[in-house]
Amino acid sequence: MGNAGLEGNITRAVSPVSGEDGIGDLYITIFKGDPSAGPPTIVVALTIEGVDLSDETASIPFQATGLAASTDPYFVEAFLDDDNSGAMGGASAGDLRSMSYAVTIEQEAVYSQDIVLTEQGSPPPPTVR
Repeated sequence: MGNAGLEGNITRAVSPVSGEDGIGDLYITIFKGDPSAGPPTIVVALTIEGVDLSDETASIPFQATGLAASTDPYFVEAFLDDDNSGAMGGASAGDLRSMSYAVTIEQEAVYSQDIVLTEQGSPPPPTVR
């Protein structure tokens, strides 16, 4: 654990999946290691309950603390559990999700990174390298 932090706002750039309303719990995960390359280490997992992103202009603030300064990037992802399937296993078919954002936290300070939910449904499987 460190004394650095990450804050920002979460918005959406894609409409909810047909039949869903843009309302649900919002999950933000900060990883050490690129999640597209295989199983990363979860450093911080945040849940913001009852988020309403039904309005396309909605913006939800978040703040994560306890990050250690490092020259290796952290990777940040978020998803809105719009279909109320829960967080286990990550985003599912009815959810809105972000891509992965790489953030380097070089000092013990608060860094800023906004996150945009740009995708619908489950993410693709990790890339085998």
